[in-house]
Amino acid sequence: MKKSATAQRAQAWVTAWALGIFSLSAIASTEGLAKSEQAPEFRLRAEIVTLPFVMVREYPFVEGSVEGVRGKWMLDTGLEIALAINDHRVPLDTTSTGDGQFGSGQKFAIRRAPVVRQVHVGGLDFPQVTTVQTQDATQLERITPDFLGWIGFNLWNPSTLKMDYRQQKATFYRSASADALAGEELVAALPFGLRKLPHIPVMAGRVGDLPVAAAFDTGAYGMLCIDQQSMDRLLASGVLKPSGKDGRYDLSGLRIGATAMPDLKEIFVLTSGFPAAVPTGLTDPAVLVLGYAFLRQFKTVWDYREQKLYLLRP
Repeated sequence: MKKSATAQRAQAWVTAWALGIFSLSAIASTEGLAKSEQAPEFRLRAEIVTLPFVMVREYPFVEGSVEGVRGKWMLDTGLEIALAINDHRVPLDTTSTGDGQFGSGQKFAIRRAPVVRQVHVGGLDFPQVTTVQTQDATQLERITPDFLGWIGFNLWNPSTLKMDYRQQKATFYRSASADALAGEELVAALPFGLRKLPHIPVMAGRVGDLPVAAAFDTGAYGMLCIDQQSMDRLLASGVLKPSGKDGRYDLSGLRIGATAMPDLKEIFVLTSGFPAAVPTGLTDPAVLVLGYAFLRQFKTVWDYREQKLYLLRP
C-alpha cells in the first residue's frame, strides 16, 4: 500500500518525535555526572505539591520562567533528568559536553550550564540550579514558541504522581499512593515493569491477537510500532482503522493484562520499528506508546516505588 505524501510526512514527524523525546532521556547526559546528580537543587521537598498545567495540543505544559525569560515547561514522564533547558530560547553560558546520538545515528550537541538562576515552575521558585543540561530544542518551538524546556522524573522521584487532565493539574505525593487514591473510583491497578530506564512503565498487552509491549509517557500522544505484516493483519481484522486524519489510525481491542481498555483515536503507526528501541530497552517486535490518547480518558496515579499504575474514573 503506497503512502500519501501527508502520511509520509506524518511518519517522518512521529519518528523525529520518538527520537527526540526518548533519546533525550536515554542518551543525553552531562559529561561525568549521573542523571540523578544533575540539577540537584531542582527537587520537590514538600509532602504534597500541585502544579497546574495547560494543554498545548496533546502535551501538558507548566507555565514559568528562567533567568527572566517567560514560557512553558513540558511535564514529561519520559524524561529521566529533572530539568533540561532549551538554550535556543534561553541564552545561557554553557560548555559543550560532547554529542548525543539518536537511534537513527543523527547527532545533537549536548551542553551544560554550570549555574542557572531564577527558575520558576508553576508556583515553585528555585533561586539557583547547578549543572543543568541544555540543548537546542527549536523543533519543540513548533508546538509552542515559548518552549523553555522539560521537567522530568528526577524532579519528583520518589514521589507518586497523579495526573488529572480534566482538572489540568499534576499532584505529587511523597507518601504512599493511598493518599492519591483516597476518594477516587478505581478502574484498574496495573503492575508495571522497567527496562533500561527507571521512569518509563512497561506492561505486557495485546492489540487484538498481537502481543505488544505497552510503554506510558505524558510527553507522547500515541504510537504503535509494528512490522508491515502485522499492520496488514490488524487492518484486515478491523482492530486498526484509518482515521479521518491522513497518516493516523483508530485502534480498538487493546488489553493490558486481563483488563480491556478503551479505544484510541488518531494514533500514529510506524512500520519501521520503534526508533528508540536500543536506549530504552523496548526491543520487542511490537511497541505501543500510550500517551495523551490513552491517559486523557482517566485520572492516573503513577506509583514508581510499588511499580503500579492506577487508572481512576475521571
